[in-house]
Amino acid sequence: MIKHAILLMSLFFCVRLGATDLLVNNTGAPNTYATLAAAINAANDGDRILLEPNIPIFESVSIDKSLEIVSTAVDTAFNINGTVTIIANANKEIKLVGAHVNALSFSSGTADSSSLCKFYFIDSELIGAAGIDSRNKYVETNVLFCSSLDRYVRFDYGKIIGSYISSFISAVDCKIIANQIVSLESQLGGSYLVANNNFYNG
Repeated sequence: MIKHAILLMSLFFCVRLGATDLLVNNTGAPNTYATLAAAINAANDGDRILLEPNIPIFESVSIDKSLEIVSTAVDTAFNINGTVTIIANANKEIKLVGAHVNALSFSSGTADSSSLCKFYFIDSELIGAAGIDSRNKYVETNVLFCSSLDRYVRFDYGKIIGSYISSFISAVDCKIIANQIVSLESQLGGSYLVANNNFYNG
């Protein structure tokens, strides 16, 4: 699935022109970062951070700029044993691809209804938390191809596509397409498109 997600990103997301790859590992080699936080601090908008799949990250971090965080190995997830906090700054795009994350949280920033922060959770899993809740933070939350997520998703704007989730709540503008959804207790409001989902009591 990670390979598919990376291919889709290459097709649908803008080309990374002038961006830098930042590698996180504990080797002490030149041009690497010992912690994820250090790499985030050093990164600029549009950069990509590469994590070694066999080196778990035991830290909690905040992301307030446009970054993509991926594994160094195709089809192998990376692990963050902590909370990743998305700070909702205007027009930023934050992407976690192939992540196993203990928890996600969202904090208000400079974004508003006309300049949403876009968050992509692609082919990824939550390990500890009960779900994703980005409501009232002006975040466009996009959960894509998370086939083992099995958590709730509560959001105002965004998409859930090709994922396995427990339930969802959306109040403003959403698309819910081609998912496996365990609970029938999901709620919708505002503008929405719901198509080709399988609802059942698991």
